[in-house]
Amino acid sequence: MKNMFTTPDIQLDLSHVQLSIQEENSFFKDGFFTKFTFPFSIDITPKIRAFLGDHSHVNASEIPTTFEGWFNFEGNMHKANLQILSVQENTMQVQIDYGFDELPEMNLNISEIPFPEYASIGQANNQRYRFPTLHYDRFLNADFFDAFSHRINARNQNGTFLENDYSFSGYDLDTAIAQAKVRNKNYIQPMPYLIYVLEQAAKNLGYTLAGDILEDNLLKNQLIYKPMKPYTYNDQQEYDFEVDRSDGAPEIQTFEMELNPGEYRLNDNKFSTILRAVVIKHVETNEGLSFYTQTGHGFLRFLVNKQHKNKKYALIVEKSKIDFSHISIKPSKNDYTSDTYNMPSYPLISKIDAWDIRSLLPEITLGDLFNSLKTIFSYYVEIKENKLYVNKMRNDTSQAKDMRHCEVKFPNIVYPQRETMTYIFPQIKGYELPAIVVNQHGITTKHIAKKENSSQENETELKFYTLPYITPTMQKSIGEDETVLILVKDTNTSYTPSQYDSRYPKGFHSGDLAEYMKNHNFKLMNNKQIEWSVIDKRASWKQVKISDVLFVYNQCLLIKSITKTILNDEFCHIDIVGVVL
Repeated sequence: MKNMFTTPDIQLDLSHVQLSIQEENSFFKDGFFTKFTFPFSIDITPKIRAFLGDHSHVNASEIPTTFEGWFNFEGNMHKANLQILSVQENTMQVQIDYGFDELPEMNLNISEIPFPEYASIGQANNQRYRFPTLHYDRFLNADFFDAFSHRINARNQNGTFLENDYSFSGYDLDTAIAQAKVRNKNYIQPMPYLIYVLEQAAKNLGYTLAGDILEDNLLKNQLIYKPMKPYTYNDQQEYDFEVDRSDGAPEIQTFEMELNPGEYRLNDNKFSTILRAVVIKHVETNEGLSFYTQTGHGFLRFLVNKQHKNKKYALIVEKSKIDFSHISIKPSKNDYTSDTYNMPSYPLISKIDAWDIRSLLPEITLGDLFNSLKTIFSYYVEIKENKLYVNKMRNDTSQAKDMRHCEVKFPNIVYPQRETMTYIFPQIKGYELPAIVVNQHGITTKHIAKKENSSQENETELKFYTLPYITPTMQKSIGEDETVLILVKDTNTSYTPSQYDSRYPKGFHSGDLAEYMKNHNFKLMNNKQIEWSVIDKRASWKQVKISDVLFVYNQCLLIKSITKTILNDEFCHIDIVGVVL
């Protein structure tokens, strides 16, 4: 099969180009596998010029230089980007980048991944999200929270969620203000499964998630927790709009607004006019809101009871059906007894029945999420056909490929540099996790004072932690950073404590995580490298992957990097760097 780069509009035949491809093993670098060609030249045909644009013109401007497509190399298809580097007359210098890091979706926040449905209380037990009970003391001693249970997802003995309400004690006749007391008892927040988020991320990339991670007993029952402040009726917005009723004005007029959860009211009491002329829709989902009234109250109301990632709503008015110009949107729930009196505002937690899963996820990129799994839990990512495999790093010498035929007499032997790598966790007062230190002596943990705005060489900040336990069956919400991956167990059952700190579950303390690294980072950092170059048949290297272990020089080598240059239809030039296992 020919080497070529294709898009829906053009095919670039690269079978006669002396391509040089470099691959780097993700075991030895931040991120995942990346592959790229060294720059090469192609002739600009009229068809190429028509599709790519006339980059040879000295006055060319605003012409794209990067094109997405598919790179067919040695019989394997890869999503790829072709980048134009330079042009002189009818010759173009280009480079092709492909591999997991080059996928544009890697820079996408996981809170932007599309999900097929919203989370809802009615489906509390499933493999997409759960409602675990967490200890939550953010509102300790706060006004209007004296009845708060100090738990997220607090339940009654029968398993139903505690509900927030008011208590009444009559009226102050002098001020005509209702004597009411807010009873905030509970804050409900679903938490999506880590595996479900990874499955949807893979689907968004065009793949199906597969591999060891699906059977990982440590991770498959973990949920993602985002430390959010609950919406109250004090977080509602107010809007005033003026309808243009002049003869030349558009018949349909649209006004945009952002609405947090809560109950709202419209200012005019002409019910039939509003019901006939006004529609309110959520912009992204196109779902309309229903108007309703309450006995003894003279305004139409509507309820926002879904937590959206995108909070934009549209108020749509038909000009010819309305006989007034001013429309206002105001919070309604705080005036719970009367539309006549000036009632005080109470921060009652808004009742939400459904949640956009995107709104429940931290602001971290998909690339950072996969990189955290690699660094912390020793996973690597590999794409095969339509599946995205997330597998454990094993360096299995029993599966080494015999490549002794390509040995050279005097390879270059590089001895390890005495480097130190330090991995720092988020530091939360009272729950500080020790850092993991990797050097030539081994892997240890120790507490390191982290100064603000400081970063040391060879120091990596791991934006990850799991919630500690405050009782044998309940974890505690700690931290407020929405850019960190925070994990929590899916059920409130007894846990096995870590031997390093009994507040953390076994497997998630930095001491446990250091154990994972011992079989990978330590060996790879402290073993010597062997480098050599050879000319060999292309067929010998077609089935060699960057993650393979090779048997050469009577020992096993893990490939660190490989550069393949196509010489002709039969032969290629190989530059290889491997680490002795």
